[in-house]
Amino acid sequence: MYSAPNDPGLHNPSTGPRIKLVIALLLEQHADVNVVTNNVTCFTVLMRAKFKHWDIIELLIAHGARDDLGSLNGLVLSKEEKKHISELLRTRPSKRPPRPCPCFSRRLLSDCHGKGPKAFPCHFICPCQSGVAYAKCCKKRDIAWREVWNGEQGIIEPWRKDRPVDLPLPMHTTTLLSKLRKETGRPSPPTEMLRRLTDVPLAVDQIGLPPEMPVNGMVLLEIHLNVLLERGLLDPGFVFAVKKASWNARPLGRKIPKKYATDLAQGFNKHVDEYINSGLDSRKAMEIEMASKLGPSCGALYRVCEAQGCKEQEGRRLIKLKYCQKCRMAVYCSLRCQRAHWKVHKTVCCAPFQTEQPLSSQRELQESLSQSFMEVCSILIQQIQDNEPNLIPQLFPEGIPEDYAIEEELAKEFDTLTTREILEKFGFLE
Repeated sequence: MYSAPNDPGLHNPSTGPRIKLVIALLLEQHADVNVVTNNVTCFTVLMRAKFKHWDIIELLIAHGARDDLGSLNGLVLSKEEKKHISELLRTRPSKRPPRPCPCFSRRLLSDCHGKGPKAFPCHFICPCQSGVAYAKCCKKRDIAWREVWNGEQGIIEPWRKDRPVDLPLPMHTTTLLSKLRKETGRPSPPTEMLRRLTDVPLAVDQIGLPPEMPVNGMVLLEIHLNVLLERGLLDPGFVFAVKKASWNARPLGRKIPKKYATDLAQGFNKHVDEYINSGLDSRKAMEIEMASKLGPSCGALYRVCEAQGCKEQEGRRLIKLKYCQKCRMAVYCSLRCQRAHWKVHKTVCCAPFQTEQPLSSQRELQESLSQSFMEVCSILIQQIQDNEPNLIPQLFPEGIPEDYAIEEELAKEFDTLTTREILEKFGFLE
């Protein structure tokens, strides 16, 4: 309640009221009213004071301060003071008053953040640690933050509404998977969830397979990396970096905070530099970088103009291509190229599945993973067709989607233990 003797704020007339305001705030937020310092409690200190702050004393008693008047030996109280204290102790509530929400909404915690997550205020500094207001940072990237009550620590925390970045699959894949999932008697997992600031985003934590298909991601990823590298479809510098980074490096479509994505890309690019410095590759460093390094959203660092037939690329004669002002993902060398490409681009511009321009190696890897996944779905459909053929018309009244029609011989390159693991976890193999 009182400043130290040498505190310059001692003679400031506003110091006392401010301190009382802080004390009241802490008590209402259920601070420990019986904390002991130098063998005395706050209640004892206040009662020993010559001038008694009855508003704070009343708050302490209402919030459960112990009746330790016995420790006030030698203290002389007036009749009015004794009567007032006795009345406060007699009438104090049996339970501590309910806690107001610390967001200053003037509502009880149980009626505010205690009920569930709330929208993160747009004018607050963005939780992604960019130092910019949320409205001008993650919110512009369609990344939603929520305020979540942490009952254990007694604080409001920022949590991210996380969404996975799935592989490029046919539009009806989600419906097909839900039908197959239903046949196994397992509920479909959520497509998005709230995660803490320190949690790894789903886009990085998962390989990109829809959540209905649990699998050891890195095992499946390495199978594809090795096969495609042998075929000459992936750049060896990219493969080296993916294995070192241990994640399916792919364009993230502005689905995670920019700072996090930039840090990911920088970490990945360090592995590319490690590959260049190893001397395993005789190509020029710039050639390897253009084929393997990632940009801020984990797509290509050195991008190519997206207009058909244009080969202008950053890092050669161009310093930087220009963004489509609407989606801020597609890039062009000129307004002429942008106009020429608009009929193609408008079908994906700002679409939920749109991502930044990938490296050639990223495109090949994602297409290969997608094809493998579709083969697994085809096997699942075949399992139903073989065991319970009468279910097929119920599941697919309009016929099995052409993308998942069973071929006479599925490609064998990826029909491995990993594929069997997927099938077993999905419940179609004993």
